[in-house]
Amino acid sequence: MEVVLRKLVIVTLTLLLVVGYGNTVFAAQTIKLSDATNGITLLERDQNGLTLKVSVGSLEVDPVGTKAGTFTLLAGQNFDHSAMIGEPSLPVANQLLAIPLGCELTANVISSDIQEISLADFGASDRLIPVQPSMSKSANPADVPFEYKQDVYQRSGYYQLQSAATEVVGIMRGVRVGRISIAPVQYNVAENRIKVYREMTIRISFNNADWTATKEMYSNSYSPAFEPAYEMLMNSDDNSFGLRNDLTRYPMTLVIISHRMFEAQLQPFIAWKVKKGFKVIVGYTDVIGTTTATIKTYLQNLYNTESPKPTYVLFCGDIGQVPTWTGTAASHATDRNYCEYTGDNIPEVYYGRFSAQTTAQMQPQIDKTLEYEQYTMPDPSYLAHTVMVSGVDGTYAATYGNGQINYGTNLYFNAAHGITPHVWLYPASDASGVSAAVIAQANSGIAFANYTAHGSETGWADPSFSVSNVAGMTNDHKYGLLVGNACLTGSYDYSSNCFGEALLQKANGGGIGYIGSSDNTYWDEDYWWGVGGGKAIVAAGPPYDATKLGSYDGTFHDHGEATTEYYVTQGAMIFCGLLAVEQSSSSRKLYYWEEYNLLGDPSVSNYMRVPSTNMISHMPSMMMTSTTFSVTADVGSYVAVSSNGVLHGAGLVPAGGTLDLPLTAFGVPCAADLVITGQNKIPYSATVQVIAPNGPYIVYNSNSINDAAGNNNGMIDFGENILLGMQLINVGPDAATGVLAVLSTTDSYITIPDSTEDYGTMDGNMTVKNIADAFAFTVDPLIPDGHTVKFDVTVHGTGGDSIWTSFFNVTAHAPNVAYLSVSVNDVTGNNNGILDPGETAPVIITLKNTGTGQAFNVTATMSELDDKVEILDDAGAFGDIAGDGGVGSNTTNTFIVKADSTCPMGHALLAKLTIAADGGYVSSSDFNMTIGDRVAFFLEDFTVEQGWEGLGTTAQWQIGPAIGGSNGSYPADPSDDHTPTGENMILGNNLGNPGSYANSISQTYWCNSPIIDCSGASGVILNYWHQLGCESSNYDHAYFEVFDGTDWINLFTNAATLDESQWTESVYDVSEYADGNTLFQLRWGLGSTDGSQVHGGWNIDDIQLKGYVTSSAGSAAYTFAPETINANLLGGDSTVVSLLVSNSVLSSLFIIFTP
Repeated sequence: MEVVLRKLVIVTLTLLLVVGYGNTVFAAQTIKLSDATNGITLLERDQNGLTLKVSVGSLEVDPVGTKAGTFTLLAGQNFDHSAMIGEPSLPVANQLLAIPLGCELTANVISSDIQEISLADFGASDRLIPVQPSMSKSANPADVPFEYKQDVYQRSGYYQLQSAATEVVGIMRGVRVGRISIAPVQYNVAENRIKVYREMTIRISFNNADWTATKEMYSNSYSPAFEPAYEMLMNSDDNSFGLRNDLTRYPMTLVIISHRMFEAQLQPFIAWKVKKGFKVIVGYTDVIGTTTATIKTYLQNLYNTESPKPTYVLFCGDIGQVPTWTGTAASHATDRNYCEYTGDNIPEVYYGRFSAQTTAQMQPQIDKTLEYEQYTMPDPSYLAHTVMVSGVDGTYAATYGNGQINYGTNLYFNAAHGITPHVWLYPASDASGVSAAVIAQANSGIAFANYTAHGSETGWADPSFSVSNVAGMTNDHKYGLLVGNACLTGSYDYSSNCFGEALLQKANGGGIGYIGSSDNTYWDEDYWWGVGGGKAIVAAGPPYDATKLGSYDGTFHDHGEATTEYYVTQGAMIFCGLLAVEQSSSSRKLYYWEEYNLLGDPSVSNYMRVPSTNMISHMPSMMMTSTTFSVTADVGSYVAVSSNGVLHGAGLVPAGGTLDLPLTAFGVPCAADLVITGQNKIPYSATVQVIAPNGPYIVYNSNSINDAAGNNNGMIDFGENILLGMQLINVGPDAATGVLAVLSTTDSYITIPDSTEDYGTMDGNMTVKNIADAFAFTVDPLIPDGHTVKFDVTVHGTGGDSIWTSFFNVTAHAPNVAYLSVSVNDVTGNNNGILDPGETAPVIITLKNTGTGQAFNVTATMSELDDKVEILDDAGAFGDIAGDGGVGSNTTNTFIVKADSTCPMGHALLAKLTIAADGGYVSSSDFNMTIGDRVAFFLEDFTVEQGWEGLGTTAQWQIGPAIGGSNGSYPADPSDDHTPTGENMILGNNLGNPGSYANSISQTYWCNSPIIDCSGASGVILNYWHQLGCESSNYDHAYFEVFDGTDWINLFTNAATLDESQWTESVYDVSEYADGNTLFQLRWGLGSTDGSQVHGGWNIDDIQLKGYVTSSAGSAAYTFAPETINANLLGGDSTVVSLLVSNSVLSSLFIIFTP
């Protein structure tokens, strides 16, 4: 165990820090548990559930002073804190998940690695800090009582939370959301010790899932604008919910709810939104109703019946024109209730408000939004600037405020993103002149501003920026989005304009959006809103964690997330921040969904820097009969074609960069408007002529692939020579003569040796002409799988006077071969399937081809840079490996690897495979292999008696079949053993009916294992499966101990009442007690018990000891009892004979019975 002394500024819960209490400065320490990074990893998924791994590589202990004295803070990077107010604060990991409809969500720990630690060894002598409520930014910490549950701290044994607890959160835009909370630490107050699950494997089960209904709901509700929100669910890319790329949910729908007085003003705004690609529905309150109930009914009916369903709602008017709701978590203004349709916290639609009582107040909001979206500002260079402020608070700003701002500037608002941040951290924010400097920068123009500290209805408190300052703002044509993580600055129900309303209503100044609260905000939740739910409060800014995303992450999404379906808006930004709070341990989740509102248009895609040019190409015209229009643009761009206020088609550009946009027919010649937008892209507008055919007009129609010179599968594969057939079509009414087609491309993976073809004369009126093998091209062997190749077709005709251009795309296919698994054939060694120190053995690798192209004659060369390992034969042959998940192994041409005799057990070897295949394919793949891995040397499934002691007694210890006995009050005993087979045997207390242990057991009764010789093993790990039912240790007692050769060592004592209803695995590192121990034993205990409640007691199965076995190769020393079996049976008779096979050494024993 490594002890690291360091300076640490990390908090994971609100502490009531008060000058005069606990002012001693202590050195924080890190408890190094392993080299693993703290956090959750998704291991696998299927339609039955998910498997997660939770790693705890290190924890921090830090003494903190409070008004109640000094406590110890136990924290872990990437972990939240537990939520039980007044009880010991322990690190927990919370995660949001996508889950199917109908399922019962359960979670079980299927394996774990536990280490027990004395906190005193790290200088921590004080009790762990109790969880405190998050501190309101409006509160005086000195007036807030310190929460401390004395009865909890006086309990004996370990304080523990449920290891893996699940909860159904609700439905978010067609996706059912669940939460798992994982508690990897237990705390013994009396002994000042913790038990840490250094690693846990958890299986989350979707019991009784209705996948048909799940996919239907997702498909019907899907909106690409919600991709940033979906991304915050750990398994958001799970195809079980339906392939997103197959979903057609365009155009996106914007609903405007407005007072009638704004009708004329809204017309240019509506016209632009149609051009941008929105289906716009307008409901005026004099028609749909003037109450919250009638407006909600109108909106919910649209959501239930429209296809596509509304994505955005914009309310136009102050609360006197369009009423607002009063929250249920507290009395504050909220528009959330208008947009939540599934009875939970999370709304289904993004929403915002243009708050205005008069047309004069409305007009600036429309004008500024149109200028911003259409990118018509005279000088957009201001978009390179942001303002980030951690305001003044002597207790919290240095950690919470600075931590949030530093996270934003460390990861996103920086020069690497083309952004110049103007940053004021605390205490620099408390200096003279800062308020004036912040306002001056806002007047110079900013794309984005974020302030976190104190506030009021009229503005940011310190540094001050208020409604009166907004009135004098001079940032004409330089508008941005501002965020106030502060109390009350978004209170649009205030008696006069709040700060957010003033910014939006300011003509020739102010902003185009404001995110703020209509109530008091809290330090924990505001921090999580920005940086991610449950992240530790780190003054320097926490590290990025893909499983804990916040508002900033959802806006920038530049950590390798797929951007194909992103369409990021200011409505999504506030939503992602609130979803981060939903993921956390906060008790104010609904409160935050209600109090935070957007003043502004939720469909605006904000510029977070000076936007770049979108690389766009398209035809200058189309036929009025066209059903598609092809556009090449940056991936994720939103393309819209409209004419005279009618939208004819809209969609996102997919991976590959080309969109064949479906169109509704124009019917008549016209000038169509083409608008292409994208996050941080300059919007593109063009006029496309919709023409009636006149004269000849010849364009590409279709193609055919002849790859007979390659694998002849009719597809374009890597390294192939392709003959391309092409069909042209004359969509004009007249014939063309001398038609010559020229094929070209700018793609570096393609070479075209034959680029021209003579098509002669082509009649008009949709006449087609196909020429097989018209062109030839060669594909580079290194072309990526799925790569899109754009070909341009230029057609000359009618004496060369006419030129027509068109293009088409094809997809290339290639293998993607990589390492899958490794096995060792050490039959000449100790035959344990592991390469041990001193062994030389064949190594068999299995490769998997996830590409769409088949790999022929696959070979691989194995290499390493490790002085403990030598590769004697580095070449392997794998044969042909099919695409789409095909596998191949080098079983007939193995690698030969030698491990040096000095190599330590458990040594991690990093090896590299250089993979090659026919056609010039090459790739490389790294893999890990453990030298001297642990092997199982003791197994107990109670099939045969091995010499257990203590059976019977008052505790009713028994070895027998699992029959599911129950007293009816508590969960029944298991009806099957852990690995159901015909024998069905387990160890437990009272395996019959009712299955519960007895009242008033006066002492502990133990059941002891046989003696286990561990003399040839090191690094021993114990795991066993159990279902334990036992009342709290205040009344009844259950134990598990091991014998170290001298003393019995306690590894488990029940604390809170346990009623396990499923088999649960416990894993212990017992190397301290078992390594080299010839007398090692296990024992489970029950008792004493009180005279009232009785539960199921212990049920135990599948005990296993694994370790590094150091014995040399040789034969197992085994005995049979009886040595012979004789039975005389008539036809149809049967008999049962028990056979005990014992292996007294650590070499593996493999037995095969043949009749």
